[in-house]
Parts: sequence; C-alpha cells; structure tokens
Amino acid sequence: MNSFDEFLLWERTTRDTIDFKKIYVDIAGDLVAGLVLSQIIFWYLPDKNGNSKMRVKKDGYDWIAKTSAQWYDEIRITEWQAPRALNILEEKGIIEKRRYRFNGSPTIHIRLIQEKFMELWEKQLHDLNGNEGKPQIQLSESLDSLTETTTEITYKDTATAAVNAEPNENLETAKVFKAYEQEIGMLTAFTREEVLDAIEHYPHDWIIEAIKEAAKNNVRKWSYARAILESWKVNGYKTDVRPKEKVSSNSKKVKHEDNEERVNNFRKLYKERNNVSQN
Repeated sequence: MNSFDEFLLWERTTRDTIDFKKIYVDIAGDLVAGLVLSQIIFWYLPDKNGNSKMRVKKDGYDWIAKTSAQWYDEIRITEWQAPRALNILEEKGIIEKRRYRFNGSPTIHIRLIQEKFMELWEKQLHDLNGNEGKPQIQLSESLDSLTETTTEITYKDTATAAVNAEPNENLETAKVFKAYEQEIGMLTAFTREEVLDAIEHYPHDWIIEAIKEAAKNNVRKWSYARAILESWKVNGYKTDVRPKEKVSSNSKKVKHEDNEERVNNFRKLYKERNNVSQN
C-alpha cells in the first residue's frame, strides 16, 4: 500500500473531524462564531444517556468555562478567534459572559440564553423553509430535541478504534465501507458512525454480507442491513430472513413455519431500528 492509499484509508475511517450545522453560521453571521455556537450547544445538550454535561453552576444558571487552550483543543480556534467569536454571540444576545474563578484563575464563563437562541433558530428555519419548516414543539422540548440533530464535535487524539487499529483491521474496515458504497450508496458521516459501531459488535464479513443482502432485497438502507445483523445474532449467521415457498412435506412445512417466525422477528427488528433512525 503506497502512502496515498494509506492516506485514503485514514481519511475514510477517521472520526477526527469538526462537523457542525450551517444554520449556526447563519444565526451567528460569522463562520467562526457559528462554530463556537455549535460547540456551546453541544455542551448544553444532554449526553447519550440523558445526563447533563454541565459542571459549573453559578447564580442559578449553568455555565461553560473554557480557556483559550481548551477552545483550541476542541474546535481548533486560536486565542484571538475565541474572544472575537464570543463577542459576536454576546452582541446578538445569544450568550452572556461573566468572569468567575475557575481552577484557581479568573476565567470567562459563558451562559447560553436559550430564549434568544430559540427565537433566532426558529426565525432562521422560517427564512429557510417557510412556515412548514418550523417544528411545532415547545421551547423546553426544542433544546432537548437538538440532541438528535446536533453533531457532537469530536477532536481527540484517540478518536476511534478504527484509527488505532492494526493495519489489517483498517484494511477490513475499508472493505466494509467500499461494500457499502458499492451496494447501498454514498457513505454519510452519520452512517459511517453507525457502521463503525457495528464493526465493534459484528465480524467484518457479517457486515459485508448483510449489506449485500440488503441490496439483493432491494432495500438499500443501513437500517435494513443492521436489522439483518441483529437477526443473524439471534438466529445464526446467514439465516434466510425471507419466507420460503410452502411445501407439502410435514418436515419442510415445520421448517417453513420456523422461517416465517424468523422473518417476523426480522421485520420487527427492522421496524424498530428504522423508527429509531427516523426519530
């Protein structure tokens, strides 16, 4: 494998990314300020278990305390970009800044003014999509719902098992990605995360075969392939998830009925998985 092939492999498998929504740039009116806003939203959102990530509470509010070095570590903005971006957000009324002591030193603390943010967010959605694009949800629900729509910004040295794996492991992961793009379609950032999660739980060849099975059944969706994997986990690898033709032999009829039960289980798994992905 030449150096450029190694780069392509790394590029396809790494999660060492900064990924955020364009609407935050539109709200802030500035690229860097939009990036900072996205990261502020990330910290205010609960984690995957529904627990708060906020650790600083003062004067009855949750605050984010970040040094210049921490802003750079998380989203790669410099010590002069961070204050400028925060000033833009403060001028728009999206955040409040105060100086408190943190770890023994005076540090700028940031509070998201949720009412103002939601006002600008809804206005931006209206401008982009019209009235049909505005979600009919309450303010208290709105920020929580962003857990599903805000991409967590990850910028860590050991971001993913795929990056830290042995060369052969990376090669196998690349084969899975290639199979997905050949059989199902373009691999989005979200789907890549889903596939990488599956790699941690299933053998590579299972995933490739499940992808091929999804394409063969003309259901070119990752949720369908994932449901196949879950079915194989329960019923055994390469179990036929499609119904067989009914035959007169009693023994084959029993086998057919058993297959139908497996099909129903599979369809249930697929429906549950599809509902989760849509929510």
